[in-house]
Order: sequence, then structure tokens, then C-alpha cells
Amino acid sequence: MESKKIKLSIKNIQTNDIIELEAEVCNNTFSRARGLMFRKRHVNLFFVFDEEKIYPIHSYFVFFEFDAIYIQSNGRIVEIYKNVKPNSFINPKEKANYLLEAYSGFSEKNNINIGDVVETITKQENKNE
Repeated sequence: MESKKIKLSIKNIQTNDIIELEAEVCNNTFSRARGLMFRKRHVNLFFVFDEEKIYPIHSYFVFFEFDAIYIQSNGRIVEIYKNVKPNSFINPKEKANYLLEAYSGFSEKNNINIGDVVETITKQENKNE
């Protein structure tokens, strides 16, 4: 199976720090539906949706905690759910075009906040698995 990876740069608007993170792209129905389900270890996922709207998620069949970060088309972070536990359901209030599912503690460790901006999405690269 072929997966695409990207590198994201997130700018903290309070400190101007840049945090970089590699993530697997979920940009089709199958990859978005699967998400983190049934994975044995965490992989950062970057969901790309066709339009800006509200995208609820669940963590059924996910065996570890993660952070869920919703991002609008302009790159602005609009919602953050920290340490999402297995078997949870999230119904965000803000519309978004992107969702980053990062490792648990990523937001806290890197002081990521609502209003921070994802500045750079580096071109996708193919990786054979």
C-alpha cells in the first residue's frame, strides 16, 4: 500500500516558534474512514477534506490517546482536543478543512493554541509500505 507523507510547519503566534511535524495524508474516503483504527502504534495523520465544514470523529478501535487539531483553509487552528482517549466521540463546533491527529501530548509539549497557524504544508512525497 502506498501512503503519502507531508511535512507541516506550525507557527505559534504568541512566541513565533515554528514546530515541524511529519504526517501521513488522509485524502480519500478509505484513508479518512480508517484513520488511526486498528493501528498498533501511533502515526501522525493529516486529513484533507473537500470542503470547510464540521467533521466529527471517533476513536473506536484506536488503542492509544492522541491530540486532534482542527485547521481552517487559511491555516488557522480553530479547535484542539488534547489526549483523546480510545472509544471517544468528538463533535467539533468550528468548521475546518483539515484535521491533524498528532501524538498525545503534542499540543501541550509544543504550546500549540487555538489561533496558531499552519504556515507550510510541504509537497507530498510517496512512501511504499
